[in-house]
This record gives sequence, C-alpha cells and structure tokens, in this order.
Amino acid sequence: MNSTFKCCLEQQTPVEIIYLAANGHITQRTILIKGINGHTVRARCLLRNQERTFKLNHILAARMVKGRRTESA
Repeated sequence: MNSTFKCCLEQQTPVEIIYLAANGHITQRTILIKGINGHTVRARCLLRNQERTFKLNHILAARMVKGRRTESA
C-alpha cells in the first residue's frame, strides 16, 4: 500500500480508500496525498474538500484512481 501512496504522491493522482474512522464507521473516500509521515498520510479529502490526516493502520484498502490527475494548487 505504501508504494501506491508514494506513486500517487509523486504523480498527484487521486487514491480511493476504504477507511475505518475512530468511531468505528467505515467510509469510502477519494484523497489527494500531500505527504506521508511515519504512520499517517496527510491528504486533501475530495469528499469533504478539506485537508485530513489518515492513520495508515485504519486504511483498509486503497487503489489509484486511473485516468484522473489533479493539478497542484
């Protein structure tokens, strides 16, 4: 999964994730990775349109969103 995140960070390609929130809810989100730091990923959540921090151990699945690139702001 880390290699997918690094590739998407370099190419600024969105990633679709399945995420287990602290309250136990499972959500599906599309994110644009801004940085990877130890056990967390800092990203812009395209669902909420906000910068968020995601714990790597709470990301249940991830896949690159093919054919969609986002320009850096």
